[in-house]
Amino acid sequence: MIIEEVHVWRGSPEQRALRAHAVKTTQFAYFDEQLDHPNWSGKSVLDFGGNKGNLLFDTTCSIRHGDYYCVDVIRDAIKYGQNMFPDAHWAHYDRHNCSFNPEGIHELPIPEFGRKFDIILAYSVFTHTTLEEMKDLV
Repeated sequence: MIIEEVHVWRGSPEQRALRAHAVKTTQFAYFDEQLDHPNWSGKSVLDFGGNKGNLLFDTTCSIRHGDYYCVDVIRDAIKYGQNMFPDAHWAHYDRHNCSFNPEGIHELPIPEFGRKFDIILAYSVFTHTTLEEMKDLV
């Protein structure tokens, strides 16, 4: 069964029950190849719109959990990720998103982690925003 990601978080109880099986397990491999296989060791990584930490579910992922920071508009995804990867860093970004967080705050600034990041990744984030919102976030 193919299910849209938004339904895994905001759909019917039956759709939300599929959440544990809806993991994109190749995201790390995708970014690793796109960035020409950098040395991830000791690099602080911000996964902007990282959902439940999908990067960390990739068995080839070499990002240390303590160096991984995830920010996402889906509160339940952040909670799920925290439970799965407690050594990683998590922040719910309560910004309005028409698909994933319609009750969120419009134009809310990005949360501060009090640090700079070596690598910032965003997988399929801006396909869920307006052009103006994308420009503002970038």
